Amino acid sequence: MAFVHLHLHTEYSLLDGATKISELFDRVKELGQNAVAITEHGNMGAVIKKYQLAKEAGVKLIFGFEAYVCDDMRSRDKDMKRHHLILLAKDLEGYENLMKLVSIANSDGFYYKARIDKEILRKYSKGLICMTACLANDVARAVVSGNNEKARKLIEEYIDIFGKDNFYLEVQNHGIEQEKLVCDFYRAVADEYGLKIVATCDSHFLKKEDAYAHEVLLAIGTNGNMNDENRFKFSGSGYWVHSEEEMKELFPKNQEYLDVSQEIADKCNVELEIGEPIFPHFESPEGMTHKENLYELCKVGIDRIYNKKDNYKDAIKRMNYELSVISKMGFETYFLIVADFIREAKKFCQVGPGRGSGAGSIVAYSLGITQLDPLELGLLFERFLNSDRISLPDFDVDFGDKDMVLDYVRKKYGEEKVSLVGTFGTMSAKSALKDVMRVFGVPFNEANAITKLVEEKTIQKSLNNKKDGRLTSEAEQLCNFQKKYEKIFEVAQKLEGCVRHKGVHACGVVWGKKEISDYIPTYKKNDDVITQVDWR
Repeated sequence: MAFVHLHLHTEYSLLDGATKISELFDRVKELGQNAVAITEHGNMGAVIKKYQLAKEAGVKLIFGFEAYVCDDMRSRDKDMKRHHLILLAKDLEGYENLMKLVSIANSDGFYYKARIDKEILRKYSKGLICMTACLANDVARAVVSGNNEKARKLIEEYIDIFGKDNFYLEVQNHGIEQEKLVCDFYRAVADEYGLKIVATCDSHFLKKEDAYAHEVLLAIGTNGNMNDENRFKFSGSGYWVHSEEEMKELFPKNQEYLDVSQEIADKCNVELEIGEPIFPHFESPEGMTHKENLYELCKVGIDRIYNKKDNYKDAIKRMNYELSVISKMGFETYFLIVADFIREAKKFCQVGPGRGSGAGSIVAYSLGITQLDPLELGLLFERFLNSDRISLPDFDVDFGDKDMVLDYVRKKYGEEKVSLVGTFGTMSAKSALKDVMRVFGVPFNEANAITKLVEEKTIQKSLNNKKDGRLTSEAEQLCNFQKKYEKIFEVAQKLEGCVRHKGVHACGVVWGKKEISDYIPTYKKNDDVITQVDWR
């Protein structure tokens, strides 16, 4: 057997995890591991991006997240305790339940943190594997407090929710005395309950040498000061992505705990279908197919625009050609949906004429999606859509009142089926330096002067910036500051590019046939449903 990381945080555990997903999978492969679970705190941010990167690297991604579990997720009692739990998807049903749980946690259950309770956990438990997580789990906390009876009852409750074969007692060794206490208790009860023990490393950064940069990241996230010994930092040590040999050193007498991690990884097999469009349900007039409906609407538009023009026959020929390509691609529904909400938008706000390659479509012109005559302007349809293009075409349209258009879409298709597009902001070279200098107490004026010298996309490129074969004056000044603040520059270079915060796309909207959380994880902000997917 072998070891697989099943408890791991990346940069998407915002300002808590320092592992960049662009580097993770190659490192996992380098360590000879065939799979890895990513278990962010309360979210599944960038889950599709992670899946695609893992595929490219030839590593199996195990979908999961670290849940915050409370007694009642609807309660707004700020003193109500939250307990950690690792949830992993075994199959597609489990993956769908993960998305439901993480979406509910970030909407109905959100209060300071993304929370769920055991009632909702039970409802969406099928297809999931549950592990007891770190010392912040309720079972572990009961053991540490000396209440073994409560710990037993909690174990029995989890067995009842997930089934004995899907519930694992998780042990870690970060040099914390309480971990040994919990491990001893799990050893004592495992056989009694017919449970297996799995060893994990609560990984928050990629390599051993990244430990200090991670400490700085924690200070950035908690507004701490690196000169303050009482600042927030992790207890113990060893929070990097371990090799199997390093894990064996942590559990020298229990190779079987490592083997169980591979056993769990073998149980988890989720393959996602990516690339096939899922269109919302659109009602064509009774007795008409979408193909027939689209043809009729286009013909009406062509007759209205070109009927008295010399190029009427050319317009009909072009329309028929475009419709044949659209039909071959299966995109009739897409054109009908776009035409519908643009037609509605024109009733209450200004709508732009359409930008980009979409203006080359006479079908779009006849439907009123665009307002530029492709025949008159000699615009090509093939730039917009052709049989070799796999992805959906896109129309660039401007609205005078985006919110009114969004309200129409929500009412027509259902609020739960429509979502704004979430985004993630990263630490640029300037912001990484500024953040790191702040927690090291560099005076504001000096920090400002330093960041103004960063003229390239990365700190290193700014340090190496040359003109006519010589360093620019800005690069020279920056190099002098680097000598003065060597440690700060080193850490900032490690952290630049890390995800720092989440936001909302200015105009992106997605919707489908079912609730968006059936397809991708979501969260709520000001009653708006927003995707947790990184689209970069």
